[in-house]
Amino acid sequence: MMILKRKRIVLSIIAIMVLVAGYINWVYTGPVEEAPVSAPVSSDTEVSVPEDEILKKAREARDSARDKSREMLQDAINNPATPDDGKVAAGNAINEIASSIEKEGICEGALIAKGMSDAVVFISDGKVSVSVKSVNELTSEEIVKIKDVIIGNTGITADNIKISSIE
Repeated sequence: MMILKRKRIVLSIIAIMVLVAGYINWVYTGPVEEAPVSAPVSSDTEVSVPEDEILKKAREARDSARDKSREMLQDAINNPATPDDGKVAAGNAINEIASSIEKEGICEGALIAKGMSDAVVFISDGKVSVSVKSVNELTSEEIVKIKDVIIGNTGITADNIKISSIE
């Protein structure tokens, strides 16, 4: 009876860790907002955030959230108090994270090969968020190319793909 309660507690903790990791990833897949300027700027002064920095920060945030998730799951696996089925669940979650990382890299490379100057792809819970660097608003042809790449490399349906452009 005590072992059954312990297993349920450990499985609940692992499930919570996976949900937290998914939430952190979801937070970073939202629309990119410009940072507010803290000092007044005269009309003849141009202030902008380099586009490369936006996508670079998005990649860093995604990677940091994934690293934390993997670390928490690995701790659960290495904990001798974790029951075997909890270790299996944590191992499966780590494999899912690794699969998402691999698919994201493939999609990002394929988008660049298709003519996009840069892109960041987030895959989580059967949904994909794509941010593409673009000089102008994305054309319908470019959106179709992006969706084709994502669907072809992930198998995720078009209605679960969110595309945004970073100008």
